[in-house]
Amino acid sequence: MDRESVRILIEEGISRSVVASGDHRRQVLLDLIDLDAVFVDGQGWSPAEFARAYRDDVDPSLQFRTMAWRGPDDWHISSV
Repeated sequence: MDRESVRILIEEGISRSVVASGDHRRQVLLDLIDLDAVFVDGQGWSPAEFARAYRDDVDPSLQFRTMAWRGPDDWHISSV
């Protein structure tokens, strides 16, 4: 999936796509980080946890943003 395809998915509000292989997953992650996407953090296997796992395989120094909620009007965005 190229960056233009990821951009279209995001702009059209489509939140998931079929990702066939580990290499493809890594590329989608890098494309989303390049687009400054925010990965939701939370309990269990959250999108942020998925991003952390693949980031560690690709480049542990790579930074991306996460968002976590603590309550209805209490949320936090951070770089990890």
